[in-house]
Amino acid sequence: MKYYTSKQVSELLDKLNSYEPEIYEFPGSLLNNYLILPTEKTKGFIIKEIYLNEWSSTYNIRAFTKISKRIEKIIKEYSYENYDTALELFLNNF
Repeated sequence: MKYYTSKQVSELLDKLNSYEPEIYEFPGSLLNNYLILPTEKTKGFIIKEIYLNEWSSTYNIRAFTKISKRIEKIIKEYSYENYDTALELFLNNF
């Protein structure tokens, strides 16, 4: 498993913003978690915080091309403003 720094994640988010993807942001213990949906020109990404200790975290990044049923469920809960349920689904499924 490869880990990424917050600077690397920030650079990825900056690059992706030019394609205007849908980005769902979830709070983490120190940093945020992201679900980024694919666009015509980019893949989608699941960016999940990995807690290391009280002072530091890192990220795991997974790319995908198709929106799975698990992702659809998270988006549905998020759109209904059930943020706690969406966060729980995100953390338990990825």
